[in-house]
Parts: sequence; C-alpha cells; structure tokens
Amino acid sequence: MKRLFTDISNGLKRDIHIRKNSFRISVREFDLISNKYFKILNQSENFRFEVERVDLEKMILLLRLYYNYWIKINDFEIEIYKDFPKKFIITKEVNFQNHPHIPRIFGLNEIMLKANDNYSTCNWQRGIPLMAELDKKNGIIDYSCQINYSNINTTDFN
Repeated sequence: MKRLFTDISNGLKRDIHIRKNSFRISVREFDLISNKYFKILNQSENFRFEVERVDLEKMILLLRLYYNYWIKINDFEIEIYKDFPKKFIITKEVNFQNHPHIPRIFGLNEIMLKANDNYSTCNWQRGIPLMAELDKKNGIIDYSCQINYSNINTTDFN
C-alpha cells in the first residue's frame, strides 16, 4: 500500500488516466476521494472501509487497475490487503470457454502462483496474471495467463 500512501501524503502530480479502460481521476477528484475514504490509512495492516454506491465502481477501478492491489469486496465494503497474495486456488474450472487465452485447462482446487504481467496483457479489472504451481515445479516457467477473479480465491489470507 506504499504507493497509495505516498500519493495520499504527497498528493498527485497529474491526473490518473488509463486509456485501455477509459478511466480517469483528476488530481482534485483524487484529493476528495482520499479525504473521504483514506484519512486513517495505515500501510502496515489491511485497510477496510465502507464506500458509497456512487463511488464503488471508481474505487474498484482505482485500486485494481491503477494500484494493482488485492481487494476483497463485500457489498459496499472494500478491504485492501497490505500484501498481494502469492498463492491462489481455482474455485471454478478454468477452461477454453470461460478463458479463451489459457495454455491448458486448470482444474478445481489447483494451486496458482502470482506471475508478472510482463507484456501488460492482463485486464486487472477482470483478473490477475497467474501460473500453475505444478507447471513451475515441472520447469515450465515462461508463461502466465489472466485468471478472472470469479474463478479464484486466495490461500494466503484465508
């Protein structure tokens, strides 16, 4: 959460704009949001806060797309994890129908590891770049693929 904490403390120098998702937050709007939701942010622990309905989508985009944070959403409550999980578990089969750009089918309860998004191909609004733990153990370490949030859960924090 260091990057968010720094932006809140020092203020943004320019607008946040993500062209790929047509997402924009002005410096003024960020100041309003940070004063509204992040006054008591502590970067050494997970941060949980209530969000108003009108700000929910914007807050999710800001935290996932711009900051690439792992967040848990429960109705209008968001929890930002201080550390991004390293391991995930498949909760719903990942196949070629629901994920057309995967190297193989990932079965239920398969362990996945966080991977780098080297070519910026991951849409952080929908999922995160992962690779199978089994493949890494077998020496296949040169790929990652986007797995959608609806198909995974963390193993690090449960």
